[in-house]
Amino acid sequence: MVNDNSVNSVLVFEYYTASGKNDPMIISEAKCLIDSLLNDLSSFSEDSDTKIHFLVSNDFKYIGDNYNYINENKIIIDVPLEDWLKGNIDKFDSCMFISAEENMNLYNLAKLIEDKGVKIYGSDSNSTLICSNKFLTFKHLQSIVKQPRTFQFTISDESSWEESIKDIYKSLKSSNDSKISDINKFSNDSRDSNINKSSNDFRIRDVNDYKLIVKPIYGVDCQDMVIISEIEDINNIKNVFPNNTQVLLQEYIPGDNFSVSLISDGKKAIPISFNKQYIDINKENQSYMGGKLPFNHPDLESAFLIAKKKL
Repeated sequence: MVNDNSVNSVLVFEYYTASGKNDPMIISEAKCLIDSLLNDLSSFSEDSDTKIHFLVSNDFKYIGDNYNYINENKIIIDVPLEDWLKGNIDKFDSCMFISAEENMNLYNLAKLIEDKGVKIYGSDSNSTLICSNKFLTFKHLQSIVKQPRTFQFTISDESSWEESIKDIYKSLKSSNDSKISDINKFSNDSRDSNINKSSNDFRIRDVNDYKLIVKPIYGVDCQDMVIISEIEDINNIKNVFPNNTQVLLQEYIPGDNFSVSLISDGKKAIPISFNKQYIDINKENQSYMGGKLPFNHPDLESAFLIAKKKL
């Protein structure tokens, strides 16, 4: 598999295509991601000191066929990805992989590879763990970037958590209603139309539109979310989450959904792409519909400045 000690051997894979998981909600995006990475790495064919090995499931063995250099070192497997990595990852010098945070896959793969002494081109396992846990992410970013008000709860048979959420909902909604009332009064009293417009630029413009969201600490793609737009919705939480599930309660912030892809060494960050996510959120259904990148937006530079902000 890897014979020349003078060559830097790099194992490359994407979780879904290497595991053979043909999830219709994500597989098209997964194939595009790995194909794009292979296209970028095909330039290493001119570098005799680096050899790219591409790992893929037998179900997706056709991926990479367009790149002769990549195809020469393709590894096709028909066993569970984690089992293969445990027995073979230490044969490589380094690894570059793509994975979602679902079921802690990203963290578990990073930890497995690190424990075998193989260098990872990407985030280390500790950083991945923080980002996989939404509450740890919230705490890490406190006082650094703006975030919705956030609370952590553990679902149980006892009703104390339900009562606490009801109290929070009543308090936050009342506070929001007062702010909207003050803003509207200020706007109506103002003779300056410019002030009037800017004053109405508030996160919730409609008193009746105030919402909270309950979501699991771990999870991706809007899975298992509960929308609370009236106090009776709180009763539905225990129907969605089993006992001992850790959840976050957050204010719902209306707007479009974007993200920034960047490269960082932990000290300096370089934004490389502004991306749009298409998400359907309503009381009956919440789902991730896919994304578009790169995406041009008037606030792109502002988003890049926030992404580069030193932690």
